[in-house]
Amino acid sequence: MYLDLAMRIQKLRLFSTMEVSGTPGYPLLLLATGRNLHVVWLAQSFLGLATSVLSYWIVGVTTRDRRAALCAGAINSLCLNQIFFEANILAETLATFCVVLSVALFVVAARLRSVPLAGLLGLAVALATLTRPLYLVLAPVYAY
Repeated sequence: MYLDLAMRIQKLRLFSTMEVSGTPGYPLLLLATGRNLHVVWLAQSFLGLATSVLSYWIVGVTTRDRRAALCAGAINSLCLNQIFFEANILAETLATFCVVLSVALFVVAARLRSVPLAGLLGLAVALATLTRPLYLVLAPVYAY
Protein backbone atom coordinates (compact mmCIF):
# COMPACT_ATOMS: atom_id res chain seq x y z
CA MET A 1 0.00 0.00 0.00
CA TYR A 2 2.66 2.54 1.04
CA LEU A 3 5.03 1.53 -1.75
CA ASP A 4 2.22 1.77 -4.32
CA LEU A 5 1.29 5.25 -3.13
CA ALA A 6 4.97 6.29 -3.18
CA MET A 7 5.18 5.11 -6.80
CA ARG A 8 2.07 7.10 -7.72
CA ILE A 9 3.44 10.22 -6.02
CA GLN A 10 6.78 9.81 -7.79
CA LYS A 11 5.05 9.53 -11.17
CA LEU A 12 2.72 12.43 -10.26
CA ARG A 13 -0.30 10.17 -10.70
CA LEU A 14 -1.68 10.48 -7.21
CA PHE A 15 -5.25 10.62 -8.48
CA SER A 16 -4.86 8.15 -11.35
CA THR A 17 -7.30 5.78 -9.69
CA MET A 18 -10.35 6.38 -7.59
CA GLU A 19 -8.96 4.06 -4.91
CA VAL A 20 -8.01 5.77 -1.67
CA SER A 21 -4.83 4.20 -0.37
CA GLY A 22 -3.70 6.40 2.48
CA THR A 23 -2.05 9.67 3.35
CA PRO A 24 1.14 10.86 1.64
CA GLY A 25 3.34 11.47 4.72
CA TYR A 26 4.95 8.05 5.01
CA PRO A 27 5.23 7.45 1.23
CA LEU A 28 7.24 10.69 1.07
CA LEU A 29 9.74 9.10 3.50
CA LEU A 30 9.85 6.05 1.24
CA LEU A 31 10.60 8.29 -1.73
CA ALA A 32 13.30 10.15 0.23
CA THR A 33 15.02 6.82 0.90
CA GLY A 34 14.77 5.73 -2.72
CA ARG A 35 12.26 3.00 -1.77
CA ASN A 36 15.22 0.91 -0.60
CA LEU A 37 13.82 -1.08 2.29
CA HIS A 38 17.20 -1.37 4.02
CA VAL A 39 17.61 2.41 3.90
CA VAL A 40 14.04 2.81 5.17
CA TRP A 41 14.89 0.57 8.13
CA LEU A 42 18.02 2.64 8.81
CA ALA A 43 16.06 5.91 8.57
CA GLN A 44 13.35 4.60 10.88
CA SER A 45 15.98 3.42 13.37
CA PHE A 46 17.47 6.91 13.33
CA LEU A 47 14.00 8.42 13.84
CA GLY A 48 13.47 6.09 16.80
CA LEU A 49 16.75 7.21 18.39
CA ALA A 50 15.92 10.85 17.69
CA THR A 51 12.52 10.34 19.33
CA SER A 52 14.21 8.96 22.45
CA VAL A 53 16.66 11.87 22.59
CA LEU A 54 13.87 14.41 22.13
CA SER A 55 11.81 12.70 24.85
CA TYR A 56 14.79 12.90 27.20
CA TRP A 57 15.30 16.57 26.35
CA ILE A 58 11.62 17.54 26.72
CA VAL A 59 11.28 15.95 30.15
CA GLY A 60 14.70 17.23 31.24
CA VAL A 61 13.94 20.83 30.27
CA THR A 62 10.44 20.91 31.69
CA THR A 63 11.06 19.06 34.97
CA ARG A 64 14.80 19.52 35.61
CA ASP A 65 14.78 15.90 36.81
CA ARG A 66 17.43 13.76 35.12
CA ARG A 67 15.95 10.49 36.35
CA ALA A 68 12.56 11.29 34.90
CA ALA A 69 14.21 12.41 31.66
CA LEU A 70 16.21 9.18 31.47
CA CYS A 71 13.04 7.16 32.02
CA ALA A 72 11.23 9.08 29.27
CA GLY A 73 14.04 8.51 26.80
CA ALA A 74 14.44 4.86 27.75
CA ILE A 75 10.74 4.09 27.47
CA ASN A 76 10.77 4.77 23.73
CA SER A 77 14.09 2.99 23.20
CA LEU A 78 13.05 -0.13 25.09
CA CYS A 79 9.42 -0.34 23.94
CA LEU A 80 9.16 -3.55 21.93
CA ASN A 81 6.29 -2.25 19.79
CA GLN A 82 8.38 0.71 18.65
CA ILE A 83 11.42 -1.47 17.95
CA PHE A 84 9.34 -3.84 15.81
CA PHE A 85 7.72 -0.93 13.96
CA GLU A 86 11.16 0.38 12.97
CA ALA A 87 11.95 -2.86 11.14
CA ASN A 88 8.70 -2.85 9.14
CA ILE A 89 7.14 -0.68 6.49
CA LEU A 90 4.74 1.08 8.86
CA ALA A 91 4.10 4.77 9.49
CA GLU A 92 4.16 4.56 13.30
CA THR A 93 7.84 5.48 13.72
CA LEU A 94 7.52 8.59 11.54
CA ALA A 95 4.25 9.59 13.22
CA THR A 96 5.74 9.20 16.70
CA PHE A 97 8.79 11.25 15.73
CA CYS A 98 6.63 14.05 14.27
CA VAL A 99 4.46 14.26 17.39
CA VAL A 100 7.45 14.28 19.76
CA LEU A 101 9.21 16.83 17.54
CA SER A 102 6.11 19.03 17.66
CA VAL A 103 6.11 18.88 21.47
CA ALA A 104 9.80 19.80 21.57
CA LEU A 105 9.22 22.73 19.19
CA PHE A 106 6.25 23.82 21.29
CA VAL A 107 8.39 23.84 24.45
CA VAL A 108 11.07 25.96 22.76
CA ALA A 109 8.64 28.27 20.94
CA ALA A 110 6.64 28.90 24.12
CA ARG A 111 9.75 29.76 26.11
CA LEU A 112 11.32 31.99 23.45
CA ARG A 113 8.05 33.32 21.99
CA SER A 114 9.55 32.80 18.56
CA VAL A 115 7.42 33.13 15.43
CA PRO A 116 9.83 31.14 13.18
CA LEU A 117 9.79 28.27 15.69
CA ALA A 118 6.00 28.44 15.73
CA GLY A 119 6.14 28.04 11.94
CA LEU A 120 8.35 24.97 12.33
CA LEU A 121 5.86 23.68 14.89
CA GLY A 122 3.13 24.08 12.28
CA LEU A 123 5.21 22.12 9.76
CA ALA A 124 5.80 19.32 12.26
CA VAL A 125 2.06 19.13 13.00
CA ALA A 126 1.30 19.17 9.26
CA LEU A 127 3.72 16.28 8.65
CA ALA A 128 2.24 14.36 11.59
CA THR A 129 -1.24 14.93 10.12
CA LEU A 130 -0.09 13.84 6.65
CA THR A 131 1.26 10.67 8.25
CA ARG A 132 -1.71 9.93 10.51
CA PRO A 133 -4.81 12.13 9.99
CA LEU A 134 -5.94 11.75 13.60
CA TYR A 135 -3.11 14.11 14.61
CA LEU A 136 -5.13 16.96 13.12
CA VAL A 137 -6.25 17.46 16.71
CA LEU A 138 -2.77 18.79 17.56
CA ALA A 139 -3.31 22.07 15.71
CA PRO A 140 -6.14 23.39 17.90
CA VAL A 141 -4.44 22.03 21.03
CA TYR A 142 -1.26 24.00 20.30
CA ALA A 143 -3.25 27.05 19.20
CA TYR A 144 -5.05 27.07 22.55
